[in-house]
Amino acid sequence: MAWLARLIVRLRYVVVAVYALIAVVCASFGAGVLAELKPGGFRDPTAESTIAAERARHFTSGDLVVIYRAISGTVDDVEGWAALVPALTRAEEDPSVEKVVSFFTTGAPWLLSKDRTSTVVLITLRGSDLEKVAASQRLLGVLSAEGFALTRGGYAPVFDAITSTVEHDLRRAELWAMPLTLLLLLLLFRSLISAALPVILGGVAVSITLAILRALDHVGEVTIYAANVATILGLGLAIDYALFVLMRYREELPRVGERRAVVRAMATAGTAVAFSGATVAVSLCGLFLFPHGMLRSVAVGGIAVTLATVVLATTLLPALLALLGHRIDALKIPFGLPLPDEDEAKALEHGVWPRIARLVMAQPVLVGTAVVLVLVACATPFARFSPSIADARALPRGMEARESFEAVEREFLPHLGTPHELLVTWPTAPLGGDDLTALLAYARRLASVPGVARVTSPEDAFPGEPSRAVSAMLATDEAGAALRGLFVQGDTARLAVLSSFAVDDERSLEQLDLLRSVAPPPGARVLVGGQSAWVADVRDALLRYTPRMVLFIAVAMLVVLLGLFRSVVLPLKAVAMNLLSLTASFGAIVWIFQDGRFTTLLQYEPLGTTESTVPVLMFAIVFGLSMDYEVLLLSRIREEYVATGDNTRAVERGLARTGRLITSGALLLVTVVLCFATSRLVLIKTLAVGISFAVLLDATIVRSLLVPATMRLLGRYNWWAPSFLRKLWE
Repeated sequence: MAWLARLIVRLRYVVVAVYALIAVVCASFGAGVLAELKPGGFRDPTAESTIAAERARHFTSGDLVVIYRAISGTVDDVEGWAALVPALTRAEEDPSVEKVVSFFTTGAPWLLSKDRTSTVVLITLRGSDLEKVAASQRLLGVLSAEGFALTRGGYAPVFDAITSTVEHDLRRAELWAMPLTLLLLLLLFRSLISAALPVILGGVAVSITLAILRALDHVGEVTIYAANVATILGLGLAIDYALFVLMRYREELPRVGERRAVVRAMATAGTAVAFSGATVAVSLCGLFLFPHGMLRSVAVGGIAVTLATVVLATTLLPALLALLGHRIDALKIPFGLPLPDEDEAKALEHGVWPRIARLVMAQPVLVGTAVVLVLVACATPFARFSPSIADARALPRGMEARESFEAVEREFLPHLGTPHELLVTWPTAPLGGDDLTALLAYARRLASVPGVARVTSPEDAFPGEPSRAVSAMLATDEAGAALRGLFVQGDTARLAVLSSFAVDDERSLEQLDLLRSVAPPPGARVLVGGQSAWVADVRDALLRYTPRMVLFIAVAMLVVLLGLFRSVVLPLKAVAMNLLSLTASFGAIVWIFQDGRFTTLLQYEPLGTTESTVPVLMFAIVFGLSMDYEVLLLSRIREEYVATGDNTRAVERGLARTGRLITSGALLLVTVVLCFATSRLVLIKTLAVGISFAVLLDATIVRSLLVPATMRLLGRYNWWAPSFLRKLWE
């Protein structure tokens, strides 16, 4: 790192000019990337619910769900037929439309509202997700009908709503984060030039982040949520790393001069930054163990932006420092936080942080026990963790896609938009009369399962003898083909089981198991899908993959930290402390968002569940972020220990030299992250609050109290390692 710093000092003008060009190119290339990213990726491609969802698209699709409300009269009166049938015919003739399912073509009574003043039309669209969004907007004029109000919902409008919401919220968060960060840095450094450097680094990091995401989207699927996570990491890490290096440079500048101060800062803080970036990247690698596209794209985007930020902090920043030299403290302001004591010896003996260290190490058992009890108390609500999936309810109120979803739930059959979907497949096709008779008998068995409100089947359209419905489906006329197409495609039939319970209600998940235990028609096999099955598969994935991710990240982190600290004990202790503080932050998000606290302050609606990916994302992100402070603190403690050989003295001096820096870095990072808590999407809001709480815990009671307490108790054993490892390092 020292060699790299000397090279950059010599080439400082070239380095700054190259990065100025890179920033302009990346800002231009990355513009508009948010409109191209997708909001999906929450499904496991191998799960039964995912396979069932793909096959169910051949019957009906929720690409575009249109609700028509009659301004007067009913939907199925003469005026309704006269107005709606031509509109739906026009839609069927549109090249972007694959299929239109309505009451008028199938006679399905569940497509009419309870008071018969509204009807639902299900439209399957062709093309990519972006093409479906464009088609759903263009079809608005085609679908309009005189005498009817129209509301659009379904996948394409939800996709459009999430994308536009994320883009708007991301821009707003960036607009808040930059000036707030600059203000805090001004208060910290009392110099406009010093305060501007981390903000410049953060701005370049964001432009590179968006360019990276656009490039990655061309080679693989990147979700819209990856943009939020990558931007949070890019801004937060750039400011954090710039702070680490800048503080050390200012500390060394009076002693060794401008150029040597750059080299010294990079050899110490720069090395810590490189290892910190490695820990963040390694943590994010744990997300690759999950099959979900959303988690994998977050990992790819997060790793790319983390590595890019490390490169910025170890190349662009030292070049800027070499250019500025003593002018780093130019443009001073007359107010701000108290500056560190210029008398270093006095600060190391009588400052706030050495006094805290001495107090903690005087009673290490008492302090350590108290901190652990606080963290365990914070973690307790996590025992109530109820994972679920995000749907249209996660959108802000007033959005058309959410209003449409809630209207279907309220005005039609219970949970019509979120049924259990059962796909029954026979060995041969087409299905004959005996197969259809067996299908109807199977539907009646499903209807007898406790909590089932209704099973939609051909008998709804032809009540009475089952033979009437079978005959209608076997008819060769247009009506028979439409009815048959709603339930049967080739060798597969679809039945929708409407539950009396919400999709993530525990009773609905128990009902799912009962439905799977119902005997299928003779010779047929059944796939059970729907949103409750999706919730069950998500919970199964958490149980299956999370332990692997935790083990992978812990082992990888141990290897990285072993290489930095040359100790076996310190990495083990660091991993244990991170796990403890992370579990405490998981408890906090359950206590706040799942239990529905601070709803007015945070502006959200509690759903009684937590989005399943939140703890997984928090673990991967926060485990790496909290290691930043661990690496910085322990690196400085080790530096002092190597110089003095006194463990107690090293802990005291290490905390004295890094306490202000860690607290300032955490405050800046939390400020950046909390700006994203203004998002109107509960998933992003929960992530931002959870990460902020975890970082605050880690930078305060863990680093300033628990670390010195445990290091005092372990004494010289902190630095123990087997002799063969020491020889290997040497």
